[in-house]
Formats: sequence, structure tokens, C-alpha cells
Amino acid sequence: MTEIVASQTPPILHGPTEKEKKYDRQLRLWAASGQAALESANLLLVNSGSGVSGVEALKNLVLPGTDAIRSIRREQEG
Repeated sequence: MTEIVASQTPPILHGPTEKEKKYDRQLRLWAASGQAALESANLLLVNSGSGVSGVEALKNLVLPGTDAIRSIRREQEG
């Protein structure tokens, strides 16, 4: 029995990839399929006014890995 255990080598463990490190929180929340859906999404952000809510929303969409974002800003009249 001792010979069998001594001759077996443990499997090589690989650490997380750079992408897994970068998007760790998202992967924990919605797994790889959800992250892939977010990355392939096409989003349109319509922002009116001079508030920062559109900028904050844009930041929160970019950080998790969304690539295709279009932003439209419309100035309010009056």
C-alpha cells in the first residue's frame, strides 16, 4: 500500500486566468454563462441633463466587461 501512494503524483493545479481574476465578482454572481452574455450585450444609454447619473450608469456597465455601448446625451432646452 505504501508503494502505491508514494508512486502517485498529485495533479498539477492551475491558478485562475487573468480574465477570471479581473471579473471574479461577476463570475461568482452569474457564472461564466452570465459573464459571456454581458460581454456580448449591445447597450444604449440615453442620458439627458447635466446630472452624473448617466456617467455612473455607464461606469457600472463598462466595469463588468460590456464592450458595445452607445451613449446619447440630449441637452434639455429651457
